[in-house]
Amino acid sequence: MRTALLYARKGIDRIFYYQLFDDNPGQDCQFCTTGLADEAARKRRPALDFLMQANHLIGDYVYTKSVSANPVADLYTKGEQQTYVLYSPTESGKETRFVLEVPESVKTVTMYRLAEGEDRAREEHLAVTNGKLSLILTEIPVFIAL
Repeated sequence: MRTALLYARKGIDRIFYYQLFDDNPGQDCQFCTTGLADEAARKRRPALDFLMQANHLIGDYVYTKSVSANPVADLYTKGEQQTYVLYSPTESGKETRFVLEVPESVKTVTMYRLAEGEDRAREEHLAVTNGKLSLILTEIPVFIAL
């Protein structure tokens, strides 16, 4: 998921993932379980859930700018619609506090959290105080729609 977001930031507008099922199911090696779905159970893995949910949220948006590198905070737009994508670029499980600054005219935003086993991301409405939104970020991206 984070790789797809990095590619969007670099101007790559389309990515194709070719490995639906594992190459060597049942084997104990680093990349034996890189498939996006479990062939035996015939169900999606979290990576595919996340890709589908992100595509639903910002699939036709365009990367506009970065407001932070660590944690990552990128703005995507579609016409007048704006959505921020935020996450910690670590691989340690660390949580990071971040204050997202938005126009003071914005009083509420919608936050979308990617959800394992779901077709759609979980939606939550958050209050904005004086143009600032306090967040705790993890390695799993969240989407903030203004």
